[in-house]
Parts: sequence; structure tokens; C-alpha cells
Amino acid sequence: MSGNDAVLWHMEDDDTPLHTLKIVVLDPSRRGRPVTLDELALAVGPRLGLVPRATQKVVAPPGFGGRPFWVDDPAFDLRAHLDERWLTSPGDAARLDELYTELATDVLPRDRSPWAMTLVHGLAGGRQAVVVRVHHALVDGLGALNTFLAASTEEPGAGVALHPAEVPPLTSRRRLLVEALADAVRSWCGLGALVRKVLRSRREARAFRAASRDLPPLIATRRPTLNQGSGDATRIAATGSLDLGAMRAVGKASGTTVNGVLHALVAGAVRAELAARGDDPAEPCIGSFGIASDRTGSDRRQGNLITPAFVQLRNDLDDPVARLDATAQSCKDGVELRRVAGLDLTDRLSALGPRGINRLRRLATRHTRITPGHLVTANVPGARSARWFGDVAVEDWFSFAMVVHPANINLTVHSYDGRMNVGLMVDPAALPDPHRFIERLGAELELLTAAVVRPGALVA
Repeated sequence: MSGNDAVLWHMEDDDTPLHTLKIVVLDPSRRGRPVTLDELALAVGPRLGLVPRATQKVVAPPGFGGRPFWVDDPAFDLRAHLDERWLTSPGDAARLDELYTELATDVLPRDRSPWAMTLVHGLAGGRQAVVVRVHHALVDGLGALNTFLAASTEEPGAGVALHPAEVPPLTSRRRLLVEALADAVRSWCGLGALVRKVLRSRREARAFRAASRDLPPLIATRRPTLNQGSGDATRIAATGSLDLGAMRAVGKASGTTVNGVLHALVAGAVRAELAARGDDPAEPCIGSFGIASDRTGSDRRQGNLITPAFVQLRNDLDDPVARLDATAQSCKDGVELRRVAGLDLTDRLSALGPRGINRLRRLATRHTRITPGHLVTANVPGARSARWFGDVAVEDWFSFAMVVHPANINLTVHSYDGRMNVGLMVDPAALPDPHRFIERLGAELELLTAAVVRPGALVA
């Protein structure tokens, strides 16, 4: 495993499921009949080669527990990864969210490739859904999106290249261990150069930070109302959608990006949430979001190449336009700061001791008031138009990421066919009503649209 992948593998325990959920809502009306589990298996099998790790499992021989191996699974059984469920009436979004909540807390078995696929029946209007649970160590959000795009088409009935799982020549256990040992030696032999790079980037980052007024502090302290945790794997999932056209119009009118607009919406929603609880919103909250170092032109479909950026959510500002300007600038500076530090730095440092990193993280989160942030966000540009699996339309695409204490609120946004689809996963001790929070995001978008977008701009 890479350093990043291994950190995520070791982060999981019974109270911290580390799988994400990727969901496609299907409309099979064009074909006149629903998709069956047998048909799903027939569709998935020839495409398993898109993600080689889909037919591999994780093993950790003695001495290599810190960075275990992905190895081909000779006993791989596709059917062991598939199941189906039926929603109770009326089969609406609320029933789906309840199912997502349940699936989010079931830790995946570790004796096989860590993913599972659930075909869901009983959605309103004859629709269906496929919920893919996949361990974050296997793939990040960009890799999962690339897999979806490679497996689907832009037009109905169009053919797609098949990718059957290949069975490579068996690599001997001794060779695997020797290669891993050599990789570890290279990592530690490069420690001097890495330390020099860290020190150099630290100086550059300090200079950049001194010139920016909008970056969050290096060390954040917990907000009792947002960083509370239930102490177990209890989660609540909620979905919703925002108008991507409105967000783009706000971004264009204010001279910022969709990512800046999104985080301004989050800042406004956090302010409203804190006010509703009687908490003083005057202290800015800190959010973190991942930057994919290979985003441009990448077709990667497995692994993690993500490094975190931190943003100051200016929920302390009462004026929504001022909130937008300050939060968007913090997003811009946060991304640039990570580039100054080096986008590969996180993975290189993680490779030195992923298991030890997690032990230190657990000690810090259990025995101090320090937190990496008050909530986590992800913003992934997705398909511009609707996608198809043969003659079955993909009506919607949603994604949920994991919740890791003390950042007990995780908001994942994927654009799809003109919408910004929100998947909000929370520990209810931190956010008892995530659906209300999504409503607050929409209300904040309406405020900003009225404040900065000239009449008629949305039509264009």
C-alpha cells in the first residue's frame, strides 16, 4: 500500500467505519422492466478489470503490518460482494437516506476485497438504486468518479469497452517482501532530502501565511457544539441538491470559483446552525477539503492521491456577501498554501509510518482539545450530462464520505447533470438534523443569488 492508503486502512475500527458510499439512482423505464441482481452481476463482471483492486484482498505478513499488501485473491467470488434490498413505501428520498444510514455503519469484511454493491428496489416511480460501499483505502472520490464514467456512456444503448479482470502471473511471496523492503529502504534513505524539503516548504509556507489574512490558524480547538461525538459508529445520512447554475452565476458575479461559493454556503449554514442552538457564531469555524494532486486529465481508478487543505469558514460575518468574499479567498489561499508545501508531501510522510501516525492521531483526539477542523467537505466536478448503463438511465449520482472523530460532520458534493448533489454524513451528537442543514445551504444560496446576481443572469 501507499502511505496514504495505509493510513486510511489503519484508521478504521468498530466505531469508525472507513468505507464511503457511491450511489447511482437508476431509471429503467426505457427498457420497460427493472434491473435484476443477476443482470447486475452480468454487467459488473466484465468490468472488474477497470479497478484491479476490486479482485484483490489485503494481507499483512509479519513485519509489514504498517504497510500491508494488495494481492490477487484466488478465491474471489463476485456474488459475495452483491446483495439486494427493498424499500418500504413510499420509496422516497427519506427512505433512501435511512438505508444509506444503515449501510454506512456496517464495517466491510476484511477477508476479501473491501467493497460491496447493493441493488435497491422499491423507489418511487419504478426507479432503482445501486449503492456501492468501498473502503477509502481502495479508492478516493476522484478514482470512484473515473470508474463510474468509464463504466457508463453519454448516450443510451451505446457500447462501452469491457474490462474483464486479468489474472497476472503469480508473484512469489519472497519477491513481494523483497520489493516492499526495498521500497521501505528507499523511503528511509530519502529521509534527509524529505526533511530538507519539509523545512524549505515550511519557510515558504510561513512567508505565504504571513502575507495572507484569510488562512485559519495552524492549530484549531474544538467547538463543543460541532465536535461532539457519540463515541460509537452511530451515523445519520442525508441527501439533497443545490442548483449548479445558481452557484456558477454567484461565482461569476463575485469573481470566485464554485468551490468558493460552496464553502460560503457552508459558512452561512454553520452560522444559522450555531445561532439556532444559542451558540455564539462570532468565532470562525475551520473546514478541511482534499485536493487531488492528479486532478487534471487523470483517469486513475484506484488509490488515494489526496492532500488536505484548510479553510476558514467566515461564519462570524453577518453579511452574506462579506462571508462569500472572505470564505472564497480563504479557499483560494488554502489551496495555494498546499501547493507551496508540496502536494506529494502528505503521501511521502505517511509512507514513513502510517500505523504510528494513526496512533498519534488517536492519542491527540482522545486526550486534547485539538482538532484538525470542525467539519470536512469534498467538492468533485462530475458528469455534465446524464449517463447511461445500456438502456438504463442514471438519474442521479450521490456520494458519502466517512466521519472520523472529532470532525463529526462530512459533507460531500458531486456535480451531476446541472445539479450539485449533497451527501451529508454526520454523528448525530454533532449535528442532530442533517436534513435541516442542507436546507440551510439552499437558503444561503438564495440569499447570495439575490444579493450578487443581476436579474436574468441565471437564464443565460
